[in-house]
Amino acid sequence: MLQYLKTKSVEELHSYFADQLAAEQKVPAEQFSLPGRCYICDKPSTFRIEPAHHTQNWRETLACENCWLINRWRSCFHLFEQLCLPNRNWTPYLTEAVTPLFKLFRQRYPNARGSEYHPGRKPGAKFYTRGRRVEMQDVTALTFDDDSFEAVLSFDVLEHVPDFHSALREFNRVLKPGGKLLLSVPFTFRQETELRCQVAPDGTLNHLLPPQYHEDPLSKKGVLCFQVFGMDVLDFMATAGFDEAWACCFMAADWGYLGANVLFIGEKAAKLT
Repeated sequence: MLQYLKTKSVEELHSYFADQLAAEQKVPAEQFSLPGRCYICDKPSTFRIEPAHHTQNWRETLACENCWLINRWRSCFHLFEQLCLPNRNWTPYLTEAVTPLFKLFRQRYPNARGSEYHPGRKPGAKFYTRGRRVEMQDVTALTFDDDSFEAVLSFDVLEHVPDFHSALREFNRVLKPGGKLLLSVPFTFRQETELRCQVAPDGTLNHLLPPQYHEDPLSKKGVLCFQVFGMDVLDFMATAGFDEAWACCFMAADWGYLGANVLFIGEKAAKLT
């Protein structure tokens, strides 16, 4: 069982991680592996630490020596199963379709749906990329019916969506009553979201801060980051229709989850009987 803090307070979040930092500080800067147990493989493993040029981004390293999934993928899957208690017949929707994480989901949940965004394709259309036939979806205007999925999982995607408010409304719409949104995004560790770029009415980009591009599985150019979210993402989720929204904060060296990990959870109310 992964221990975590459930909170809506950025101050409480900071206090929690301050108390947890001792585990991370036990890892020497020159160490290149960490022993522990992989949730995915369900056995002891060694997690490979990629050398950092500057500050270590623990979310994007610590790959398991067996399944090769990094911290972010393993921990998000771990919390999905722990928080949602899914069964094999579930139909979760992921806003990705060509990643090792999605491959894992399809192995354990054959009905899982995934998608990728392609500006030259019609929403709902299928196209081939990286040797796979994938579905094109625009998260601001999903083609799925209302109440389609028991869970929606969006991991490090929403920062690239200028109209993220529409995306949050769509995630709520397609969730079944009682369903959950699991959302990971770059986080400011402050209350306020940092706007980096906005789209003007004529479609031009207004850069408020120097352009920042993140790795994109479909493009060598990378993908532009429009915002880095703060704790106010919980307010945005509430406005989008989620009945409950909170931050799940965790750090667990024995699972290979170093760093200040935060996953945002949105819950859609179950229908009254």
